[in-house]
Amino acid sequence: MKRILLFFTFIAIFTDIAVAQKYDVDPLFSDSVKCEAVVLKDTAWHVDFDKAGIVLPKGDTVDSCGVSAAMHYVVFSRDGKMYRIHKSDLRFSDENPEEMENPLSVESQRKHSAIGHFFATMTPSWIVIGLLLFVVALFFLARALSESSQFRFFALVAIPAAMLAVVLLELTAYYYLGSDAFWWCDYDRYGFFGSLLRVIPFGAVVALQIFSIKLYEGVLFANEPEYSDKHISVWPAMFGIGGCIPVMLVYYIVVVGIFGWKGHTSEIISLVLFLITLVSGIALTVYRNIKMMGVRQGSLISAFTLVYIVGCVVAGFAVLVVLFRLIIQVIMVAAMILILSVCMRGRRFVGSDGRVYEERW
Repeated sequence: MKRILLFFTFIAIFTDIAVAQKYDVDPLFSDSVKCEAVVLKDTAWHVDFDKAGIVLPKGDTVDSCGVSAAMHYVVFSRDGKMYRIHKSDLRFSDENPEEMENPLSVESQRKHSAIGHFFATMTPSWIVIGLLLFVVALFFLARALSESSQFRFFALVAIPAAMLAVVLLELTAYYYLGSDAFWWCDYDRYGFFGSLLRVIPFGAVVALQIFSIKLYEGVLFANEPEYSDKHISVWPAMFGIGGCIPVMLVYYIVVVGIFGWKGHTSEIISLVLFLITLVSGIALTVYRNIKMMGVRQGSLISAFTLVYIVGCVVAGFAVLVVLFRLIIQVIMVAAMILILSVCMRGRRFVGSDGRVYEERW
């Protein structure tokens, strides 16, 4: 029976090889990939810890021989031995027949596109920093050249355009790379101190992005008296955008979780609460800006405000996620030190002479 099972297993393996998909080794953040050796056990591929792995350079091609026990890996043969490579480091090769379907996820295909590779470099980050410094420079120049209406008008147009470009870069990066959008300060890639050194300038850039609304106000109201209390309305829209999801979650916890009210009517009410919270905050911001600056300018300022809020939410959320991971690591290290200190405490005992002695490790 075992021989028959092995026979059909090898038949399945050779069949897979005959119609194997080809993949190009395409790591996003390095020039090579380390692959682990695998062994076939119970018709599934498992890591073989007794054999050394290999390193494949970027651009190499592998032929899939199946999927390992961990479904995120592709198994391939190299020099008569079997290895596995993570799917996130692979791109469906152009050498495959046109009729062959790409088994990689849509998210993985986006990551390994030309745009995905662009956001896997530091170039977008430097563009964002350059745009924010451009906004700061416009603020100081507009204040220094306050008598020039032409330059002030240019600054009032250029600052929102620059901030819109920043937001679009951030959203596009997240769309193509997902959780890897802020790879350059990732703990798993750079460790604690390496990630911390990258988070500090990242936080400074996000702080400048948040403060940009004040810079724009400084240009917009440059000709107003010093005691003027004019300002762009931001907080209503901020609360509306930030509170719509928590409001819906609270509704589900109370109404669905506690009282058990489910059904189509309950879902409609939750959607209405979501829209009321979102729209009311945005509407109040638009109303206040129009009341202060008129319909045309107030509407444009409100549009800039919404773009600004979305950018701040995306960037701020990224900083919080990175800091949270670092804090978790600090807590884990502190807990380990505490446990070791307790375990390494000296053992006390009473000697034959009646004295208390402490045995130190």
